[in-house]
Amino acid sequence: MKNMILLALYVRDVAQSALFYASLLDCEPGHHSANFAQFELRRGVRLGLWRQGDVVPACDGSGCRTELDFMVENARQVEECHERFVALGITILQPPTQLDFGSSLLACDPDGHRLRVIAPPG
Repeated sequence: MKNMILLALYVRDVAQSALFYASLLDCEPGHHSANFAQFELRRGVRLGLWRQGDVVPACDGSGCRTELDFMVENARQVEECHERFVALGITILQPPTQLDFGSSLLACDPDGHRLRVIAPPG
Protein backbone atom coordinates (compact mmCIF):
# COMPACT_ATOMS: atom_id res chain seq x y z
CA MET A 1 0.00 0.00 0.00
CA LYS A 2 2.90 2.39 0.48
CA ASN A 3 4.49 1.77 -2.93
CA MET A 4 2.56 4.60 -4.59
CA ILE A 5 1.04 7.75 -3.18
CA LEU A 6 -1.42 9.90 -5.13
CA LEU A 7 -2.28 13.31 -3.68
CA ALA A 8 -5.59 14.40 -5.24
CA LEU A 9 -6.82 17.98 -5.37
CA TYR A 10 -10.40 18.76 -6.35
CA VAL A 11 -10.35 21.57 -8.94
CA ARG A 12 -12.90 23.62 -10.87
CA ASP A 13 -11.11 23.52 -14.25
CA VAL A 14 -8.70 20.65 -14.93
CA ALA A 15 -7.15 22.29 -18.01
CA GLN A 16 -6.45 25.57 -16.14
CA SER A 17 -5.09 23.74 -13.09
CA ALA A 18 -2.92 21.46 -15.27
CA LEU A 19 -1.36 24.55 -16.89
CA PHE A 20 -0.80 26.11 -13.46
CA TYR A 21 0.91 23.01 -12.04
CA ALA A 22 2.90 22.39 -15.25
CA SER A 23 4.41 25.87 -14.78
CA LEU A 24 4.87 25.46 -11.03
CA LEU A 25 6.42 21.98 -11.23
CA ASP A 26 8.22 22.55 -14.54
CA CYS A 27 6.84 19.31 -16.03
CA GLU A 28 3.89 18.10 -18.05
CA PRO A 29 1.16 15.78 -16.77
CA GLY A 30 1.66 12.11 -17.63
CA HIS A 31 -2.11 11.74 -17.98
CA HIS A 32 -4.61 14.42 -18.95
CA SER A 33 -8.31 14.12 -19.73
CA ALA A 34 -11.31 16.43 -19.45
CA ASN A 35 -11.87 15.58 -15.78
CA PHE A 36 -8.47 14.43 -14.47
CA ALA A 37 -4.76 15.20 -14.84
CA GLN A 38 -1.85 13.53 -13.10
CA PHE A 39 1.77 14.57 -12.58
CA GLU A 40 4.54 12.25 -11.46
CA LEU A 41 6.46 14.18 -8.83
CA ARG A 42 8.99 11.43 -8.20
CA ARG A 43 8.91 7.67 -8.39
CA GLY A 44 5.86 6.51 -6.46
CA VAL A 45 4.49 10.01 -5.71
CA ARG A 46 1.91 11.63 -7.96
CA LEU A 47 -0.31 14.69 -7.90
CA GLY A 48 -3.82 14.29 -9.29
CA LEU A 49 -6.20 17.07 -10.31
CA TRP A 50 -9.81 15.88 -10.30
CA ARG A 51 -12.71 18.03 -11.51
CA GLN A 52 -14.92 18.81 -8.49
CA GLY A 53 -18.19 17.94 -10.19
CA ASP A 54 -16.91 14.47 -11.11
CA VAL A 55 -15.64 13.41 -7.67
CA VAL A 56 -17.36 10.19 -6.55
CA PRO A 57 -18.86 10.26 -4.00
CA ALA A 58 -19.42 14.01 -4.20
CA CYS A 59 -17.67 16.26 -1.71
CA ASP A 60 -19.70 19.12 -0.27
CA GLY A 61 -16.59 21.11 0.66
CA SER A 62 -16.79 20.60 4.41
CA GLY A 63 -13.63 18.99 5.69
CA CYS A 64 -11.92 19.25 2.30
CA ARG A 65 -8.87 21.36 3.19
CA THR A 66 -5.48 20.98 1.54
CA GLU A 67 -1.98 22.42 1.79
CA LEU A 68 0.88 21.17 -0.36
CA ASP A 69 4.25 21.79 1.27
CA PHE A 70 7.45 21.96 -0.77
CA MET A 71 10.66 21.58 1.22
CA VAL A 72 13.79 23.49 0.17
CA GLU A 73 17.24 23.63 1.72
CA ASN A 74 17.56 27.24 2.88
CA ALA A 75 15.89 30.64 3.24
CA ARG A 76 17.49 31.93 0.03
CA GLN A 77 15.65 29.22 -1.91
CA VAL A 78 12.40 30.35 -0.28
CA GLU A 79 13.16 33.88 -1.57
CA GLU A 80 13.90 32.49 -5.05
CA CYS A 81 10.58 30.60 -5.05
CA HIS A 82 8.83 33.82 -4.04
CA GLU A 83 10.39 35.66 -7.00
CA ARG A 84 9.41 32.81 -9.35
CA PHE A 85 5.83 32.66 -8.03
CA VAL A 86 5.43 36.43 -8.47
CA ALA A 87 6.79 36.18 -12.03
CA LEU A 88 4.28 33.39 -12.77
CA GLY A 89 1.42 35.51 -11.40
CA ILE A 90 0.70 33.13 -8.51
CA THR A 91 -1.29 34.66 -5.66
CA ILE A 92 0.93 35.19 -2.62
CA LEU A 93 -0.85 34.81 0.73
CA GLN A 94 2.24 35.41 2.87
CA PRO A 95 5.64 36.54 1.57
CA PRO A 96 8.75 34.84 2.95
CA THR A 97 8.41 34.90 6.73
CA GLN A 98 10.37 33.35 9.56
CA LEU A 99 8.14 30.95 11.53
CA ASP A 100 8.82 28.44 14.31
CA PHE A 101 9.45 25.67 11.77
CA GLY A 102 11.70 27.77 9.50
CA SER A 103 11.47 30.23 6.64
CA SER A 104 8.12 29.95 4.90
CA LEU A 105 6.29 31.31 1.86
CA LEU A 106 2.55 30.76 1.40
CA ALA A 107 0.75 31.03 -1.94
CA CYS A 108 -2.34 29.46 -3.48
CA ASP A 109 -3.38 27.79 -6.70
CA PRO A 110 -6.41 28.90 -8.78
CA ASP A 111 -8.73 26.80 -6.57
CA GLY A 112 -7.42 28.20 -3.30
CA HIS A 113 -5.34 25.18 -2.27
CA ARG A 114 -2.46 26.46 -0.17
CA LEU A 115 1.09 26.04 -1.46
CA ARG A 116 3.76 26.45 1.20
CA VAL A 117 7.52 26.52 0.62
CA ILE A 118 9.52 25.72 3.76
CA ALA A 119 13.22 25.84 4.60
CA PRO A 120 13.96 24.28 7.99
CA PRO A 121 15.68 26.50 10.56
CA GLY A 122 19.43 26.59 10.73
